[in-house]
Amino acid sequence: MANAREPSSDNGGVSANSGVIVGSEGVTVIDPGPNRAAGLALRRAIRRVTAKPVVAVIATHAHPENVLAADALLGPATPLIAHERTFALMRDRCADCFERLSGLVGRAAMAGTRIRVPDQTVPDGITERTYGGRTLRLIHVGWGHTAGDLAVLDLQTGTLFAGGLVSNRVLPDTHEARVRSWIAALAALSQQPVRRVVPGQGNPGPASLIGEFSGYLLALLARVEVPYREQLSVFDVLADGDLPDYANWSGYAAVHPLNLQHVYAELEREDFASR
Repeated sequence: MANAREPSSDNGGVSANSGVIVGSEGVTVIDPGPNRAAGLALRRAIRRVTAKPVVAVIATHAHPENVLAADALLGPATPLIAHERTFALMRDRCADCFERLSGLVGRAAMAGTRIRVPDQTVPDGITERTYGGRTLRLIHVGWGHTAGDLAVLDLQTGTLFAGGLVSNRVLPDTHEARVRSWIAALAALSQQPVRRVVPGQGNPGPASLIGEFSGYLLALLARVEVPYREQLSVFDVLADGDLPDYANWSGYAAVHPLNLQHVYAELEREDFASR
């Protein structure tokens, strides 16, 4: 599992978990990684387990550390699959994201990396597709971590590959999120027949990871919404916004203040839209 919070020159960009599902006829890869080097390393790891071909690659959301390795795993007939909004985001901004990631990890780490845009898309709601002999439930239940989040449930094992929707003791970055909708999406995911969760960051764990992670978002929203409704400023929220129960999560000191600001701005947008 990836153990770094953010891409850097030290980790070569590898900061998010990848998933591999070996079916009777082929392999599905979920979130292949940040660059060609990571994609080739993942391909070698797959070959140590099975000689079956990679028949599908799924991007759970449009962040470069998750998707830019796809080209290293895609054959001529292998689809890259994503939600419709992730397709649009990758089409419109992958070139900029490539440059941003290169600045973080160094040009050498991105050598040989080619941008690939999804050629199969998934609509809102729940879609079941079979790849390599395994039936997967592709779930988009609203705007969460990003506009186009997918969670992938392997129905045979009950394993949920949660992408950016869930992390394990790693504080989420909410700058593209809609936190209220994200909480609702997690509630919907918790109704699925999940036995094990592979989070976007952190170690895999039981289905209860969904609720544990949602607990942070609920606490974050409450910590901001109460003073916001009392017409206090964002500076007041920052001054009294600590959540001690989550202080030992990775990234808390740097990311939690930014999340407080994001939720405050989100509440302002909600109020403006309702007028």
